Amino acid sequence: MKNNPFSDNKITLYVDASAGTNGDGSAAAPFLSITEARDKIRELKESGITIAVDVMIAPGVYSPLNLDSGDSGSADCPVRYISREPRGAVIKGSMTLNPSDFSPISEEEKSHLISAGAGEQVKKISLTALGLTEKDYGSSPSLKSPPPALTAELYSQGKRLNIGRYPRSGWILIDGVKSNGDGTTSNCCRCPDEVVERSALWSFTSDPLTFGYYLHNWSDSSSAFTIDSENKEITFTDLGDNSLEKDRRYWFYNLFEELSSPGDYYIDRKNGVLYLYTSEELFSSPLELSLGDVPLIDTKKANYISFIGLELCYTRASAVDAKGEHLRFSGIHITGTGSRGMMLRGRDIILEDSEIEETGADGIVTAGGDAASLTPSEIIVRDNYIHGFGKLHKCYYPGVNIYSCGCTVTHNEICDSSHSGILYHGPLNTIEYNYMHDLCNDTADCGAIYSGRSMTYYGNVIRYNYIKDIGCPDIIDDFFCAQGIYLDDGLSGQTVYGNIIENVTGRGIYLGGGRDNTVVNNIIINPAIYSIDPDDRMRDGAFADGWFSKAQLNNMANDIRATVNDIWKEKFPIFNIMKTDYENGDKNDLDLFVIPAGNVIKNNIAYKCKAPRKYDVGKFCFEAICDFSKMHHNYIIENEGGDVSDFYDYEGGDRTVREDSTAKRLIPEFDIIPFDRIGIRKKI
Repeated sequence: MKNNPFSDNKITLYVDASAGTNGDGSAAAPFLSITEARDKIRELKESGITIAVDVMIAPGVYSPLNLDSGDSGSADCPVRYISREPRGAVIKGSMTLNPSDFSPISEEEKSHLISAGAGEQVKKISLTALGLTEKDYGSSPSLKSPPPALTAELYSQGKRLNIGRYPRSGWILIDGVKSNGDGTTSNCCRCPDEVVERSALWSFTSDPLTFGYYLHNWSDSSSAFTIDSENKEITFTDLGDNSLEKDRRYWFYNLFEELSSPGDYYIDRKNGVLYLYTSEELFSSPLELSLGDVPLIDTKKANYISFIGLELCYTRASAVDAKGEHLRFSGIHITGTGSRGMMLRGRDIILEDSEIEETGADGIVTAGGDAASLTPSEIIVRDNYIHGFGKLHKCYYPGVNIYSCGCTVTHNEICDSSHSGILYHGPLNTIEYNYMHDLCNDTADCGAIYSGRSMTYYGNVIRYNYIKDIGCPDIIDDFFCAQGIYLDDGLSGQTVYGNIIENVTGRGIYLGGGRDNTVVNNIIINPAIYSIDPDDRMRDGAFADGWFSKAQLNNMANDIRATVNDIWKEKFPIFNIMKTDYENGDKNDLDLFVIPAGNVIKNNIAYKCKAPRKYDVGKFCFEAICDFSKMHHNYIIENEGGDVSDFYDYEGGDRTVREDSTAKRLIPEFDIIPFDRIGIRKKI
């Protein structure tokens, strides 16, 4: 290769978008695009040359990269795509909008704006004149479950701007829900007087929408609507199977008339015009309009490849969709996605030392391993700062969403989102040493760490996590609130050890009727409801017609029958004797899967805590928990006030328990939790 002699079975290719003229990939004459470097690697492989390759990418802006099996490296000869400067090489899916291309709006357009003075601040830019069509910017800003690519969004300095909405902040509460006449509620309710009056001014906008939690505080969606001003009623026309519930909440968005603060914008899709409430600060930095509807890095069965130091930003889709084996992502920064930050599918994939923020849906999704054979995925997510995820889709789009067997999520900071920090599905996963805070801040019946409704997720370990400031203070009741760790709806076979959970609007740890869970050596500080709360919902549903339905129980029984094999029986001996025929079973049979047997809840300490719950929910709850599980040596230290002198420096934030503490006196075998090891180990 010209000017690039091979040495040490390795070659370096150079890429520089600002080089001016295209070269041969040498340091003196770099390629202009990453794709050209990829193609050169293909050429080498096709010529029979097997060699390790580093692709050194100069600062600049680059187009999305697609890789397939033909682009793979090998164990001895890996391929690495490296930004020469951290976050210097930028792969983006957006168009930069020039402030000089914005123009004043017409007097007619000004007349529709409600906010005083907005007419002078709102400017417009013709997307049509930029050569864009509806295919580029999307047909609707609907916030339903994310398709592969969503609507275009506008960003400034790495943060998404706001689509015009009403009210500017807060919510409108649902009231006066109409009945369908058959005992069910409809999708129509009373429309407040101020909304009736305000909506009469929305004559310019052709496609206004609502976003809300219409039925449950754990289920968000968006809907078109109609308002009957004479009868003062609003009908949500696109709720699907949902209905309405009193005191649930919604707001209106995609409204030109409500542009009222710098950064508010509206896209008139019919005429191809973007309107923006401007300011000097906004126009002092680039504005980015996300247009790309494909991942910025897309690997299809590509193996032994690393990506180091890249910046990935502004796409309607996900930043990374990686499918393969032996993949490495290090020092990556992701911001501004319409869908996920990263989708990691395969085996032996590591994401480390990276920052992921401003994602429309999940921060990271992992999928790999094989549950039937209990083969681990060996996917590792470590030392990452994951924050501001689930910006468009609030519920069940967490910072890390595990659909794997044998995945490890360790030493991350996960924070600032409406719903859960980690959701997990599958067996033998490990969640450890994570600092998780300011989560579930707009939802309820959720948990910072959450899983549920399965008897085949055995072997997961949740240990040494610090979970703090969880839940929305405005949503607190005995059931539908936020928990620190939530083992929901029969989840069984989990180990919860050595976690510190502080300031939650619900329970520190909530066990929703499952069995064979080990909850030991945890610290719970200042839970709004209870420190540790086990219930008996499956047994209650099976034998006392409780709310946990027969259909749900049947699904779980079928899951056991379909999943458990000899490998499972060897790994988890309980499945050798577990019975699934609850309809012909005995409510006191310890081997029946609906019985909350085998739980061990011991050596846990609570501070600043309410009294233990009275076990007054469900006909068998108290008896079942006491009779079938082991609960002992759990202490509440100084009810309400809490003896915070147990900690080395409570006021300073150190939650390390002292050796001479009340906790150690009450439980001599209490394991001092390694608080100083929790969180990110390296500076990102």
